[in-house]
Amino acid sequence: MHIPEELLHFIWRFRIFDQTDLKSTDNVDIKIISTGSQNYDGGPDFSYAKLLIGNTEWVGDVELHILEKHWSEHKHHQDENYNKVVLHVVWQLDQRQYRQDNTVLPTLELQKYVEKKLLIHYQDLMKNKDWIPCASHLSKISVLDKEQVLGRMGVERLEFRYLQIVDRLEKNIQNWEKIFHTLFFRAFGMKVNAEAFERLSEVVSMDFLFRKREHPHTISALLFGQAGFLNNGKLKDRYYQDLRREFLALREGMHLPSMSLVEWKYLRMRPYNFPSYRLAQLAAVLSQYPLRLSVVLETEDVKKITEALAAVEMDVYWQTHFRFGKITSKKKANISENFILHLTINVFALVKFAYGKYFNQYNHCETAINWLQQIKAENNALVRKFRELSMPLESVSDSQGVLHLHSEYCHKKRCLECDIGRRILSR
Repeated sequence: MHIPEELLHFIWRFRIFDQTDLKSTDNVDIKIISTGSQNYDGGPDFSYAKLLIGNTEWVGDVELHILEKHWSEHKHHQDENYNKVVLHVVWQLDQRQYRQDNTVLPTLELQKYVEKKLLIHYQDLMKNKDWIPCASHLSKISVLDKEQVLGRMGVERLEFRYLQIVDRLEKNIQNWEKIFHTLFFRAFGMKVNAEAFERLSEVVSMDFLFRKREHPHTISALLFGQAGFLNNGKLKDRYYQDLRREFLALREGMHLPSMSLVEWKYLRMRPYNFPSYRLAQLAAVLSQYPLRLSVVLETEDVKKITEALAAVEMDVYWQTHFRFGKITSKKKANISENFILHLTINVFALVKFAYGKYFNQYNHCETAINWLQQIKAENNALVRKFRELSMPLESVSDSQGVLHLHSEYCHKKRCLECDIGRRILSR
């Protein structure tokens, strides 16, 4: 059976083979004391392995190949860096190999020591067409193992997004306040309008918005105007025309740039996610609870932020509108609990974690993780599907962890790098 080299590495690294009577191809006894440290750079695959070959203890490198002849095909016999290889581990024998100095290369054929059920499980993971590779196996994994995986994935999700922030910092000359407000604006756009909201964050003056926080009508006029929503002089809507007049006066005095209305998307979107409605929410927050980075960094209990946002009230106009000029039935015009959770995950906890990691202030990292562990898990389609497979999803940290697990491991079939996949293969 043909196997990929990454599976061979996995089997060796985690010693998932019968080690009771190992023998080299020269019938010499082999005892593994340590498989060594996996090398992800150039050179042999594992370094500092400790082996007893015959009566001699060796400390050195281990190189792995599917076929024995790959040693010479990869030119290792001409590379002095491979002279310290003390064992050549192969899946299948085919051609004797030597080091650069013509010394015999001790070789272990691994396939005869590996149980067939491991290969069957691996094939099942790689070739099945379930929505995740381990769907038929997941119920057999212990709750403790699942909890450990979710804990790791929750932190890895934050680490993954931290690197995205570092990339932004390089483009913004380490302006953390700018990064915070960019992420804050993007969050109001959800997935569909995130780029448009980020563009808006680049054209508006945050200093001006903060100075005008006691003038909510001015803040609304500025945001809607620079977003490109106030260009229709003929729309018969008093609130709209009041905003338009104020924006035109502001633009004349400040030479304000504006976006194009075509940058905003409404298609196949719930009304509460319409960009006009989200802009109205953003304007309300900036006038009633003007968030700065320092507020997030100084906050220990995230409820202080979430409760303040829950108390924010939008202009009464939005009780009967989602878009300008189109009346709807009356509703509450505030910021929903789900949307505040969205902001907590994608702005507050993320920025707090990233700032702490960037400046080695790990108290911020711990607080951010605690925030996510204290909040009840999200309830979306993906979370529900994993719950059906008995995944113990209790907190937002868990639901974010399973999102990362699905997108970065399950979807890419990186089962050998996932602790759940390892448990399945080692059973």
